[in-house]
Amino acid sequence: MQDTHSDIQKKFSELIRQKSPEERFLMGLEMIESGREFMIAGITSEHPDYSVEEINRELLCRFRRYDPSLSWLDSLIA
Repeated sequence: MQDTHSDIQKKFSELIRQKSPEERFLMGLEMIESGREFMIAGITSEHPDYSVEEINRELLCRFRRYDPSLSWLDSLIA
């Protein structure tokens, strides 16, 4: 689904390309961290009684569910 006007998308792409590789890398890390925080908020909302350990275990389960290459997490989740 594309809901951004093509002119806006083009301008955004130009702005991103003007950034240094380091700035783009940091932006990527910030997006990953934001996604992780959203996932934790969702888990906490669904399971308000979960301890920090249970939240972290569920977070790992969700990472594993969506990325088969993370099969090495299975030993940590068990």
